[in-house]
Amino acid sequence: PDQVEARKVALEGRRRAEEERAMMAMEETKKRELEELQNRDAEMEKKLDDLRAKEKMELEKYNKSSAEWNKRQSELDTKIASMKENISNISGAISKLQEQLKSLKTKSQRGQG
Repeated sequence: PDQVEARKVALEGRRRAEEERAMMAMEETKKRELEELQNRDAEMEKKLDDLRAKEKMELEKYNKSSAEWNKRQSELDTKIASMKENISNISGAISKLQEQLKSLKTKSQRGQG
């Protein structure tokens, strides 16, 4: 009976030791998995940061380009307005010259008549 009891105690000890080894192995596996996930998370964060930086550069480039185009558009609008004013002035001058020419022709015809 003592031998049977001793065997039971020995088997129970081995079972507990096996359980402990299994638990420790599971803990190690979980630690490795957690480490891998943290590494992947860090990699994804870096990729996300890189994408954000790239997007920010693209946006700044677009905004700069857009500002340059807006400036050019404004300069062109100013030139066009100036040209329209010049054309209007020229048209007015032409009309006056045509009236003067008509007036001269009329006076000339009276003088010849």
